[in-house]
Amino acid sequence: MVLVGPLAVVAMVLVVSGVQKLRLPAASLPAMAVVGLPARGAAVRAIGLGELAVGATALLVTARGAATALAAAYLLLTMVSLRLVRAAGLQSCGCFGRASAPPHAAQVVANAASAVTAGIAAVAGTEALVPMVARSPAGGILLTALVLVGAFGLVAVHRELPAALRAQPSPPSFRLSSTR
Repeated sequence: MVLVGPLAVVAMVLVVSGVQKLRLPAASLPAMAVVGLPARGAAVRAIGLGELAVGATALLVTARGAATALAAAYLLLTMVSLRLVRAAGLQSCGCFGRASAPPHAAQVVANAASAVTAGIAAVAGTEALVPMVARSPAGGILLTALVLVGAFGLVAVHRELPAALRAQPSPPSFRLSSTR
């Protein structure tokens, strides 16, 4: 039961990614070409549909297989994001169906952590979010709100953190001066 929230966060992020690829596939085309997949809208939409299906299943179905599929999806995304980081000149990972930050190690780490989270849930077994909310609406509403905040934060790690890390100014230098 403890893993319901973390599993739901990583599942929700995959749902968001899938929906965005279905809506706006063009942003993912350069990344598709880099990893050697067909750079066509239909291929991006197929991947988006797969992400949506795996993420939604993990939110709806209490089964180790759903968490295992989610872990496998994030393991694949970890490998893809690592490949994108190693590619030179790619302006956006296209992860969420729109131009965003260039590929960055933060995305690799976020995907790997999501894979581990889902993998632990698969091994330990946990309830899915939707059945838990149906069984306990009061606690489920609070948990759902926390999951949405967590998913928003994890999406921001993918879309905004890489640019923020690149834009870091150099640390300030402190000088002691005697001005009176």
